[in-house]
Amino acid sequence: MSPLISGWIADKTGSYNASFAVTFVVIVVGIVLALAAKPPVVPAHYADKELPSSPVYSH
Repeated sequence: MSPLISGWIADKTGSYNASFAVTFVVIVVGIVLALAAKPPVVPAHYADKELPSSPVYSH
């Protein structure tokens, strides 16, 4: 959470506890989503071929 929003919440509530709680929840949700993510599936038409390289790294 940004310092601006945390400061606004602290001004409204008189404490930073709500800001810390919201930040904690966002971090936990992010960790759960990251752990639940599955690797991307290679499309069938690339199964027997070498995957295309990124144009950024090609010479």
